[in-house]
Amino acid sequence: MKNKLYISLIGLAGLTTFFSCTDINHLHEPYLDRGEQIYLGKPDSIHMFSGKNRVLADVWFSDVKAKNLVVKYNGDIDSICIPLVRDPEHPLRSDPVSIEIPDVNEGIATTFKFIIYDANMKYKSLTVEALGSAYGNDYQESIQNRILTNTTYKNGQLKIVWLSTGSTQIQYTEIKYISENGEEMTHKLMPTETECSFGVQAGSKVRYRSVFLPEETTVDLFYTDYKAVSYTHLTLPTIRL
Repeated sequence: MKNKLYISLIGLAGLTTFFSCTDINHLHEPYLDRGEQIYLGKPDSIHMFSGKNRVLADVWFSDVKAKNLVVKYNGDIDSICIPLVRDPEHPLRSDPVSIEIPDVNEGIATTFKFIIYDANMKYKSLTVEALGSAYGNDYQESIQNRILTNTTYKNGQLKIVWLSTGSTQIQYTEIKYISENGEEMTHKLMPTETECSFGVQAGSKVRYRSVFLPEETTVDLFYTDYKAVSYTHLTLPTIRL
């Protein structure tokens, strides 16, 4: 009786092992059918820079087989494929490849997915994600020209007094005018300056606009619309002896 029970237990154990192995093989079969999966080296590092409806990315990679870079963004709706070509002046692996990602939605930080491919787009790397953001119309509509408070024009010299600005995003205010000899000129008023003076052709137009940079690392400048400077042509009286 004991021998029969022993044999039964051995048989049961064998069946259990058989079915266990069958289940495991069943799970592995899809992967075995694919063959060995070869992955390229993923990007070593990615630095993102905001722009106007675009993002620039510096990508470091070391795999010599890396020839193409696919970037997915805007919820994977948009994607681009960029050839990975090193700058001849910076051919080392320690030098990044700079790429432009266009048509990026303005707003909160977006997830960008970077995948490296070989020359034939057959093998790829694991995905590396990076956060980036862009500026657009909302920011453009929020910026305003620097405010001028007074203008004085005497004997060809135009003096403009400006209100102090507390904005750290204004880079300068660009003033375009016609000089006394008829040449078109541009003057840059820096944020720390509150007045400027230059020779202007009588009756000519003077226009100005302010230039903004949203962040220190932003790659694009933003410009307000030009605004005309109103001034009255005053001539000092001639003293006759």
